Amino acid sequence: SPSTVSRWTAVSPIGTPGSYQFFKIDEAIKKGVGYFGNPSRLKSWLNSSNLALGQARPADLMVSLTGIE
Repeated sequence: SPSTVSRWTAVSPIGTPGSYQFFKIDEAIKKGVGYFGNPSRLKSWLNSSNLALGQARPADLMVSLTGIE
């Protein structure tokens, strides 16, 4: 979660599950920038309500691997 990440220091171990989740988020961002054409368009989409997601913001769903997928 964002609050957990905010408490990490430069030497905090995140473990294998955390590393994998960051890897998947990075992949999603790269794909999103490719699809939307630039980071600001992707950011706008991530922070906008989405009818297909039950009016959820995509960024809010990216706290789990299921949401990232």
